[in-house]
Amino acid sequence: MLTVAPADAISNDPVDVDVQRLHDRCGVYTRTRMVEQILDAVGWTEEADLSRARLLEPAVGNGAFLVEVVRRLMRSLVIRGLDPRNVALEERVVGFELHDGEATVGRSRLRRVLREAGIEATEAARLAAAWLRTDDFLLQDHSEDRFTHVVGNPPYARWSKIPKRLRVAYESRLAPHVAKGDLFLPFLDLGIGMLRSGGRLGFLCSDRWQYMAFATDFRTRRLPEVEIVSNDVVSSSDVYEKAVGIYPSVLILQRRSKPLSRPSLRPRGRTLRDLGFSVRVGPALGCTEAFVLPPEHVEEVEPELLAPWVAAADVREQSIVDRGRRVICLIDDAGRPRDMDGFPKTLRWLSRFREKLERRSIVRQDRMNWFRQIDRVQSGAWRGPKLLVPELAKVPRVALDEAGIVPSHGIYAIVPSEPSADPTALLARLGDGGLARALDGQSPMVAGAYYRCYKNILERAVLDD
Repeated sequence: MLTVAPADAISNDPVDVDVQRLHDRCGVYTRTRMVEQILDAVGWTEEADLSRARLLEPAVGNGAFLVEVVRRLMRSLVIRGLDPRNVALEERVVGFELHDGEATVGRSRLRRVLREAGIEATEAARLAAAWLRTDDFLLQDHSEDRFTHVVGNPPYARWSKIPKRLRVAYESRLAPHVAKGDLFLPFLDLGIGMLRSGGRLGFLCSDRWQYMAFATDFRTRRLPEVEIVSNDVVSSSDVYEKAVGIYPSVLILQRRSKPLSRPSLRPRGRTLRDLGFSVRVGPALGCTEAFVLPPEHVEEVEPELLAPWVAAADVREQSIVDRGRRVICLIDDAGRPRDMDGFPKTLRWLSRFREKLERRSIVRQDRMNWFRQIDRVQSGAWRGPKLLVPELAKVPRVALDEAGIVPSHGIYAIVPSEPSADPTALLARLGDGGLARALDGQSPMVAGAYYRCYKNILERAVLDD
């Protein structure tokens, strides 16, 4: 069992410290209105007969879901003429919370709800302790098909950002197909597995499981077992108690009585790979204002370090707007970092932004390379003809580049991987709505009805003949 002390009493225990670090990263809680909406969607309502229902919340946090779950359970019993004091309640609800301080807060809130329902203080304390366990859900032994309802807001963190001790523990315990990518994925996988036939899961979670490559095996294994009742994109500012930079969706699933037969993973038709193309994303810079020069400043950097650069908004349907911006390329054509002593103008330009550049996490431990870019920017790697596709678009669009443009990190490039691959011929297939047709039903929608055209989405799209 992994537990952690409250934030004001953290010990030097490495496990405690790691749990606190994970909590600091993932402790983003759900607004009451969204909690109520999810519980309504899965059928955990006071009008329903919950006397034999069982609900799991795998990451309780401060108790936003579980408090409303118990409140509705109490009301449901009363509506049916049952006295909660005479009903075996302990098996109705199971919750896990890794952070001991938050679990303590949650149990206090549960005791208050139970006391309001007429439960005696000692029994309220016993039930709250039984319902909300200070444990790591991902490290417990779980039986399948136990619950009629699974709800919550599972923690979100890139797998590489999980503190090392916890990450090692998860990787030794969890199935390999979910111990990667994002932390919420094993919560979703186990949540589905613990549903009874006909049971419903309601999660507020990232949409990345739908299209990212790390979740391919998860989709193959789990999607035949469930029916997607709804999957609605929401604004993070509307559903979370603090600002976060993710694209959440409200996912409602129902467990099938019998899994569907798994369809062939091979799409019918031709993909970009079949046609001799690969997909690359534009390089991440780490400080666009330092590394991308507007036209009025291009003379302040040695010309051999500059290449044309465009942002996603500059890529129109079958055309590119050249605003005269140039990106600094710190890698030479041989793939070596440039000796910046030979480029005094560039160093002077970058020095204007030195304080901001040094604050970046990628250079905090390496102040000698304070001008480092996140990705290696090499103009020669982008010189050939290619198609550019913005990652986010109301309508997916594509344009041909033959000018050696280095695209921003918000643009994907479709580049030839075989000599016979012709970008111009491909544009004829993808232009005029061809890309939108190929991505229909494949690309997820995000807030504002935007398509997301990730590498994985583009690579598996089936093109019109």
